[in-house]
Amino acid sequence: MSPVRRPNAPFLGITISQSFQGPGVEVETVQAGHGAEKGGVQAGDIILRFDGTQVTNSNHLIQLIGAKKIGDTIQLEVKRGLDTM
Repeated sequence: MSPVRRPNAPFLGITISQSFQGPGVEVETVQAGHGAEKGGVQAGDIILRFDGTQVTNSNHLIQLIGAKKIGDTIQLEVKRGLDTM
């Protein structure tokens, strides 16, 4: 799936799995040079929290990203394998 990006909107540089079932959102791909890659996010990571807010599904994550401004620094809590970071 290609990421949809509005001009002048915040963008992490990820695509997310639409088929993932479970708490959080699974990262499908990470685009080179964007914030997610710079922050160490990898394909297969599960985003559990966005700036301290529990992520319930992909639409919720999109809303949380959309509430930010371009250039804002955010914190993600991700699960990678058995580790949460």
